Amino acid sequence: MDSNNNSTYSTTQKKLVVAEKPSVAKSIAKVLGADERKDGYMEGNGFIVSWCVGHLVELAQPDAYSDAWKKWTYDSLPMIPEHWQHEVKKDTVAQYRVDASLQEQYPQIIGVTLNNPTAGQTVTAVNQTTLDAVLTLFSELDGTGILEHVASVNVEKEYDMVVQYDDRYEIDLGSSDRLAYKVQYLQAILEQLSDFQAGTIDLTLSEANRAKFHPKA
Repeated sequence: MDSNNNSTYSTTQKKLVVAEKPSVAKSIAKVLGADERKDGYMEGNGFIVSWCVGHLVELAQPDAYSDAWKKWTYDSLPMIPEHWQHEVKKDTVAQYRVDASLQEQYPQIIGVTLNNPTAGQTVTAVNQTTLDAVLTLFSELDGTGILEHVASVNVEKEYDMVVQYDDRYEIDLGSSDRLAYKVQYLQAILEQLSDFQAGTIDLTLSEANRAKFHPKA
């Protein structure tokens, strides 16, 4: 690890990413090159990409605290335990076990530059905020139809997010601020551009409700 708190890992060293849901994990796995489907996770190119299914863990039910709370009455309200307990949801216990096992086996990523790395290349770990920005971006793009065209995502800094859309557009999103609005703005722009255009879509001025398109020379 260098003085800038960055470190470079070979793709032979597996790193774990846990996404919030399967669709987001699938998108992240695509960019990272983890294309081998396993039981509860994707693997490949030095990465393990797993997922949650909604909430894997929830607050324990009242009867877990006391037999007297198995059937509530008005006299027993409010039910406020001295120490809150959590339990794994019955319908997500299988995925919980997968994620728990993976986290014991592999170190988790604390940030990553997503440049669609191929076998033999390296991936540079950055920091937690960049990874948070990546996950937020994938979450916002989920269901928009844009993810299917994402060739790479570069988030070396959380305030400098660049998406490569197929081989046609480089989309400069700037920071992760107002990301939901930027994604909506991007959808509107893409609908206006023809299939024969290519260039850079600059959304860094979207706070002023402005965007720029620079055609490829």
